[in-house]
Amino acid sequence: MKILKSKTVNILVLFLGLVLALTPFVIAPVCPPMSNGMRMSCYYSGLLATGAGIGIIITSIISIFVKNKVINVILYIVNVVAGLSVHLIPNRIIKISIGMGIDGNPRFMGYCMKDSMECIKHNTFTIVSILGIAISIVSSIYIVYVLIKKDK
Repeated sequence: MKILKSKTVNILVLFLGLVLALTPFVIAPVCPPMSNGMRMSCYYSGLLATGAGIGIIITSIISIFVKNKVINVILYIVNVVAGLSVHLIPNRIIKISIGMGIDGNPRFMGYCMKDSMECIKHNTFTIVSILGIAISIVSSIYIVYVLIKKDK
């Protein structure tokens, strides 16, 4: 019970990471493959969100058992970066190319632009962005707390 009290933030971020990992393919699914088998850019953004969520889960589990201040700060900096990436990349604030389109121009990770698409109907990337920003804020506050906390 004592570990639950002292690691509440770690468990909260672990839970948020789990929800983030499940959102693009389970909770609010992205678009399925097209009839020709190709995938839209939202699929790759979903993979990014799932991968970031899994990374956050792993760093949170490690931080529950690690008592080293420096390691915990580094793990939570990773969480901040992962949380921000799932907001910045699908919204194309940071552009990451996933290949070339039919017109020869680069295709970027993101979400579909048509209102009829699954990722828009399910608000997948709105949910992902909110989770990513929440993880980043909670992790940033935790970093500050760990840095100013007096060791016993």
